[in-house]
Parts: sequence; C-alpha cells; structure tokens
Amino acid sequence: MFEGIKKYENCFETKKTGSGEEKLVLKDTTTCRELEPLISSVSENVDDDSAYKYTKNFIDKVVENYDEIKNLKDDSFKEKIDEWADADTDIYTSNLTEWLNKSVKNVAYLDETIQDFEPSDAGEALAFSQTLSIHEAYDKAYDFLKNKK
Repeated sequence: MFEGIKKYENCFETKKTGSGEEKLVLKDTTTCRELEPLISSVSENVDDDSAYKYTKNFIDKVVENYDEIKNLKDDSFKEKIDEWADADTDIYTSNLTEWLNKSVKNVAYLDETIQDFEPSDAGEALAFSQTLSIHEAYDKAYDFLKNKK
C-alpha cells in the first residue's frame, strides 16, 4: 500500500497571488497533475485552500510514517486517519473562525456538528467541525492514493 506515494511529496509549492497573498498550489509537472482529480474531489466539500493543504498534509504524513503504516489494513489505517485529523485540527479559536469564514462549505460542517454531536460550546463545535472536514479529506486521499504505483 502507498508504494508510489513518495513521488508526490514535492508536488506542492507556495506562490504569491496578485494581491500578495500566499497560496499553496500544485507544481506543473506530469506527476503532480495526477493529483488534480483528488484535489477536485476534496474541494467539493471544503474551500480550495483547505483542499490543497489537507492533501499535502496527508501525503506528508504517509511519507513520514511509511514504515509504520505500509502494512496496515483498511480498518487500522482508518484509525490512523482519526489520529491525524485530530492532531491537525486548530486549537486556537481565531484560527478556527478563520477556517469557518473561508467557505460556506465549512459552515456545513458546523451545521452537521451542531445537529449530530451536541457540542458543549462554540469552540468545541468549531474544532469538531474542522476535524470532520480534515477527516473526510484524508479519507478521500486514502482512497485515491493507497494503490498508486
């Protein structure tokens, strides 16, 4: 599983936009363009900036932990995704509200959290919402990348 993942580890770069804002983008190589369908799939559920960030983070985590995870079965790997999503969730409310403000898609995660999980306060609701979005992105990345050669 994930035998070909290393070829994607350097596929992202930061570029400045016309307004001077830095954005994470894919490098324009044949190998890196193979990730476009994945990023498009992830961005169906989150803002574009988060789609790139989450995809890059997932690839980085798989590469960094390859020896530990290469023989995991689906269920065990899903537990690893749970752990990674929790670890990648922002802890500061200002970062969470910034994430929420990026897209109405992110608001949908907040709505789901409030309806399904009954958080104890706004901070917990925001954190859990972001965790859900990261988890879903990592699930998509897993499904897309696990058998890439």
